[in-house]
This record gives sequence, structure tokens and C-alpha cells, in this order.
Amino acid sequence: EDVYTLSVFFEGIEVQDSPFTGNLRAYPDHVVHTDTSVPEEAGAPVTLSFDATDAGKGSISSKVVGESVGPVPVDVESTPPKYKVAFISSEPDIYKVDVLWSDKPVRGSPFVIDTRPPVRPENVKCGELLFTLPGEPASL
Repeated sequence: EDVYTLSVFFEGIEVQDSPFTGNLRAYPDHVVHTDTSVPEEAGAPVTLSFDATDAGKGSISSKVVGESVGPVPVDVESTPPKYKVAFISSEPDIYKVDVLWSDKPVRGSPFVIDTRPPVRPENVKCGELLFTLPGEPASL
């Protein structure tokens, strides 16, 4: 951890108890996940937004891995204390997004993003039997 020393002077005279020392520490649990944007179409960026106002010294890094597609390139946009982590969902998949603040997981990480289309019960078929919603007759 980084230790700092701060000497405080008033009108050229060092104030009582100066110099002060302290640690410049990172607080990854103080990084707040503020938003997730998942587009409906493949090929558009998935974006997770974070606020690190109270997180101390550090920076965001991320790794994204799709269950089927494997590792995916990640873009991190930094406008401290706001950060965006973005990746392209080239195929419908379940993506695990690890987000770190100074190499330590932020609260909620890893984030799981599912870009697969929703399963609609009326479209589920097994052979010739069509499964329907509860309370509705099945057709053969």
C-alpha cells in the first residue's frame, strides 16, 4: 500500500502534529455498479457502468468470458470517478464479467450477462407434442 506524508504549514509555520501520514488504499467494495445495458441484437456493445467516487486509489480492469465463445475483448472507458466496461456480444451466450478495482473484485463481481433470446413456452416442442402454459390443453 502507498503511504503518504503531508506537512501542513500556516503562514510559514508547521501546524501542530504535522506531518500527517496515511495510506492511499483501494476500496473495491466501494465501487458501485450503477447500470447495465444489454442490447436485443447481437453485435452491439453490452455496457456495465460503475461509480468509484468512494473507492480510493485505483483503476478498473475487466475480463469477459462467454460460456460458448470463450474470452471476449473488453473496452474500459475511464472518466474518473465514472467507468464503463463494454464488450461485443457477437453471439447469444452467457457471459461472465469479472470487474476489478486495483486487482480486487468489486462488489457483485463476477456479473453474469445472458444475451440469449428468451424461451417462449409456446415455441417449445418435443417431437409432435407441444408443451403449453399451465392450465392450457396440450396438442398432439
